[in-house]
Amino acid sequence: MNRRPASAPAERRGAALVWLVWLVLGAACVAALPLEHGTTASDLHFDAVTVLSVAVGAAALARRRGADLLPWALVVGGLALQSAGEFVWSWHDIVIGDEPFPSVGDAFFLGGTGALLAAAVSLGRRAARGRAHERGRSPLAEVGVVALAGALLSWQYVLGPTAAEGTEHRLAWCVSVAYPVLDLVILAALARLGFEGGGQGRPVLLLGGALCCQLAADVGFALQDAAGTYAEGGWVDCAWLATYVLGAAAVLHPQRGQQRASAPLRVVTARRLAVVLVCGAVGPALLCVGSPDTTRARLVAGSTVVVLALVLLRTVTVLRAYETSSAQLAHSTLHDALTGLANRGALVRRLEHALDDEGATGRRVAVLRLDLDGFSGVNDLVGPSAGDGLLVRLAARLREVAPEGSLLARIAGDEFALLVGGADEAEVAALAERLLEAVRRPFAVPVPDGSTQELWIRASVGTAGAQPGESTVDALLGAADAALALAKNDGGGRCVAHSPELDGARLHLRPLLAARLEHALEADELEVHYQPLVLAADGHVAGFEALVRWRRDGVLVPPGEFLPAAHAAGLMPALDRQVLRRAVAQLARWRDQAGGEDLHVSVNVSVRTWRSPGIVEEVLAELAHHDVPAPALLLEVTEETAAADPGVRGRLAEVREAGVRVALDDFGTGYSALAYLETLPADVLKIAKELVDPIADGRSSRVVGALVDLAHACDLQVIAEGVETASQRDRLVASGVDVLQGYLFARPLPADEAERLWRAARRPAARTAG
Repeated sequence: MNRRPASAPAERRGAALVWLVWLVLGAACVAALPLEHGTTASDLHFDAVTVLSVAVGAAALARRRGADLLPWALVVGGLALQSAGEFVWSWHDIVIGDEPFPSVGDAFFLGGTGALLAAAVSLGRRAARGRAHERGRSPLAEVGVVALAGALLSWQYVLGPTAAEGTEHRLAWCVSVAYPVLDLVILAALARLGFEGGGQGRPVLLLGGALCCQLAADVGFALQDAAGTYAEGGWVDCAWLATYVLGAAAVLHPQRGQQRASAPLRVVTARRLAVVLVCGAVGPALLCVGSPDTTRARLVAGSTVVVLALVLLRTVTVLRAYETSSAQLAHSTLHDALTGLANRGALVRRLEHALDDEGATGRRVAVLRLDLDGFSGVNDLVGPSAGDGLLVRLAARLREVAPEGSLLARIAGDEFALLVGGADEAEVAALAERLLEAVRRPFAVPVPDGSTQELWIRASVGTAGAQPGESTVDALLGAADAALALAKNDGGGRCVAHSPELDGARLHLRPLLAARLEHALEADELEVHYQPLVLAADGHVAGFEALVRWRRDGVLVPPGEFLPAAHAAGLMPALDRQVLRRAVAQLARWRDQAGGEDLHVSVNVSVRTWRSPGIVEEVLAELAHHDVPAPALLLEVTEETAAADPGVRGRLAEVREAGVRVALDDFGTGYSALAYLETLPADVLKIAKELVDPIADGRSSRVVGALVDLAHACDLQVIAEGVETASQRDRLVASGVDVLQGYLFARPLPADEAERLWRAARRPAARTAG
């Protein structure tokens, strides 16, 4: 029988036990040091623990393989050098009976400290590289403030008096000064690790603890030595000994070989502000209580000015970072992430202003809607990635055709709209033909076998002009939509201009589809597919989103075709209720199975359904009927619905009081008003696909990071939908997103296939537990 799946967890548990035993043993050795009476016993105790620490660290390092060995090899080397220095000290103290200064031991001490510092700097740089894309978030300014504050204190109480003492031998003076200087470097390294080394985990915390102990011991020794109060076996020696124990524990820790994804570094935290304020106050405090020596006072005053300059620099950097993030967020809410064109929201806003200005200026407003014919077949032929590339190049062509002062927008997957002003019917018709010509030119696209081929596509265009004093945004867009539908029904590849006669035709385009959909609802023919929701932390399936599907004549009808018909025919409440019933029933079956107790399901609920009376009671009754706990259900509502309708907000608050969770869906495509996040009744924020698409190349990573920070500050869980590539996943995980959803993990699946996916994902864990 193959027992390999259980060996790795067993090995990890064994390593954790060894690490814990070492910590307990090391703590006991440190605590026992003051109990040793006499210089010889104390020295031998100290030396034995240092040798044991080096041996433990070396043994742990020898068992490791990987690219992260260098910093930990430096830790072991640094401990070994310092241990050699301790032996030199003990030899002179016990055997020879003198304590020469400087000695070979000082070279070992300084070299060992340098190796530990090199390890800390290496780990700090690694954390900084993981955040290279996070402009404005580097903590170097704070590190400078901490280092300068430490330098001021050292100059006043340690370094200054040491440098002023003087000595007959220049080498002795240099070594005396080298110790406090290295301590300042230790302080700076600790500050950097503290500000941006958290993504490295507990081993870095242990190494930081070791450096803290050494810093405290060095400073304590300098002060006690100057006062003549130093005694072997005191707290200073205990702190030095703890340096060895913690350093070895850092190398021995079972997590040392694992590099965690760096969490996004927040620009402002209470800890960072407190550190800056306290360190910034060091200079003025020393001026008040320090020595009246003029030279030192000038040095303190000058350093205080530098500290304040660094604080000001950091403030300016933070403000610029926020301005950049705000501008990017504003741009993202009004622009399509894939093509860079305006989105539907920007089109509606611009159209509203244009219609308001039309009465005053008399300039005729027209809308042209362009939709690609059969573009789904293009995606099937060349793949979604190449299809997206084709849309980007098509957008560039359409931008060349668009007149100056017009607005070109991408309003759906393969649908574009052009808003123009001051054009008569003939000019609009000529513009439509130029748009069609731009589409007809062949595109060179990559195909799955790695080659490229020329691809010809067609499009249909519908145009509509505003009627003076009568047109509204919905009426004008609807008129252009009716003309576009007629152009596609007539075979596509052509342009149709709206006329009053088309209104009747438009009304009869959707009723047939709506009638068949209503029959499907009554006959319970709709299907519910499930797309997994994956935890960003460990990749486990936490739940599923329930998505409605309609199979007509054996073929799945795209949701983009039947959902608008359902909205127009008022069928959404019935459709939502049917999906909710099926999803809750399926969830109950899953939760009854072993390992399914923590699964949850999310369901989209339309605004009409939220407005219908009794919806809250129906939701709670459905949960009670299937004995499903309320927190296992997540109801999704668009941000526009939650923000704009007080009645809907009230019902959302009711279901949340009962324990049902609420998610703001497609955040980033509608209102995206950050002020709403703190007031809306919600538990989850779902970042829209439009913000996820460009994150792989860094175009929206700062925006997403800002959204995640804000959502977490409002106690909202964050889900990113539309994740299609590993690069997107990695960026989102680094930005702090909690849950991921998209084709990278699975398409929406029938219930039985979703169950197999969930079982397959948890099978290794189940075998290990057994």
